[in-house]
Amino acid sequence: MDPSQPSDRINYILNDSQPTLLITDRPLDTSIEFDRKVIDVTKKDALANLSTDNLNHITDVSDLMYVIYTSGTTGNPKGSCPYEGVMNRLNWMIDEYDFNEEEIIMFKTPYTFDVSVWEIFDSLW
Repeated sequence: MDPSQPSDRINYILNDSQPTLLITDRPLDTSIEFDRKVIDVTKKDALANLSTDNLNHITDVSDLMYVIYTSGTTGNPKGSCPYEGVMNRLNWMIDEYDFNEEEIIMFKTPYTFDVSVWEIFDSLW
């Protein structure tokens, strides 16, 4: 979420998406309504006590990977994309553009825009 958005919009997104964890790079504004776990990565010890073990891979191709919220006044989800849709696109891009582990991918798109998904995950793939 873009922290520069109005708190009503942020609260709508949090309430609608029901995340169990919020990772942030700043303290939450007091108007943000979130009562679950928050990790502020700017705090020195925020990550110190977390496990470094790999997580169990429990995703299914039909699992939801992300939801993009519109910039319109209603704030309703613009659309969602399942894991298999993202992986299909990533595999196509890797094959089409011959990406390999030596590639450097420029991250130029705001993370709140859907195109950012390809820039984020191509570099991790």
